[in-house]
Amino acid sequence: MGYALRAGISFCEVSERLLFLDTVDDRYFCLQPGVEQSFRTMMNDRGQSFTLSHPHDLGGMLRSGVLLETAGPAVPVPFRSGHIARASLLDTPDQQVATGRFLSAMIHIAGARLSLHCGHLDDILTRLDHIKCPWPRSGKVELDPIQSMASAFEATSRFLRSHDKCLSRSLALARCLAAHNLPGDLVIGVKLRPFAAHSWVQSGPWLVNDRIDMIRAYTPIMAV
Repeated sequence: MGYALRAGISFCEVSERLLFLDTVDDRYFCLQPGVEQSFRTMMNDRGQSFTLSHPHDLGGMLRSGVLLETAGPAVPVPFRSGHIARASLLDTPDQQVATGRFLSAMIHIAGARLSLHCGHLDDILTRLDHIKCPWPRSGKVELDPIQSMASAFEATSRFLRSHDKCLSRSLALARCLAAHNLPGDLVIGVKLRPFAAHSWVQSGPWLVNDRIDMIRAYTPIMAV
C-alpha cells in the first residue's frame, strides 16, 4: 500500500519544514510537528512499513481527504523544478517594444487579474496547463520572441502596478507565451520566517519576468 496527496496539492521543504500548497482550497499550510514527523517517516519508508498506530499518525490527513491510500508503494515526494534558473532575460540589453506587443501585454494582464478575482485558482492553473507549450526535448528554442515578450511585460510596470501583483503578471505572461506557442512555466515559490510567496515565469533555464537575485530566497513549490 502507498499514499498520494489529493490532486491540487504540492509541497516542498523550506527552512527545515514541509510547506504545502493546496490550489483547490487556495491555501498554504504546514503540519503539526508530530504529524510532520509521521509524514517524513512515511516518505522515507516509502509506505511499506509505515502504520497508522502512532498518536501523531496521518489519520487526520486521510480522513480529510488530503492524503489518499493507493494500491502501489508510491509515496508523495517534494516538488522539484525541471529547470534551474541560470540567467534572466531582463538582464539582457533593452529592446525597443513594439506597440502591438505592449498592448497585448496590457490586455493579458487585465485578463489575468480578472480571472484571479472572479475564478478559482485550481481551475485557472489547470487551464493554463492544458494550453502551455512545453520546453522541447531538443533544448533548442528561439529566444528572440520570448525576449521581446519579456521586454513588453516589463514596460507595462510603468503604467500598471506591479508590486504584490506577481501572480497575475506571471499568469498573464504564461498565457501570452502559450498563445504564441512559446515555452514557459509559471513557477510559485515560498519561504518561511517570515512566510512569503512569489511567482515568476521561467522558460527552461531563463527567467522571463524576474531576476536571479529576486527569486533566490524562494523554494519552488509548484510549476505549471
